[in-house]
Amino acid sequence: MVEYCKLCRSLMIKGNCTNRKCKNHIAKYCLANCNQINYIKDMLNKLDIDEDEYNFGTMKNYEASHIIQKLIERIELGE
Repeated sequence: MVEYCKLCRSLMIKGNCTNRKCKNHIAKYCLANCNQINYIKDMLNKLDIDEDEYNFGTMKNYEASHIIQKLIERIELGE
């Protein structure tokens, strides 16, 4: 059965809208953008963590968001 987004009427795949401009779109499978990667690298530098532990070339958007949240928590805790 084909499912369509209730907001924009675009095709839904596994509950995610395929229209990137729609609020129902989840960028789970999109690659991390340059701003996310640069932000992660800046925080890794502040925390003195080696960048080689991360594969920025294949990092997904949702992975980058998760890493950013964890690094923010570490910085706030003063680690």
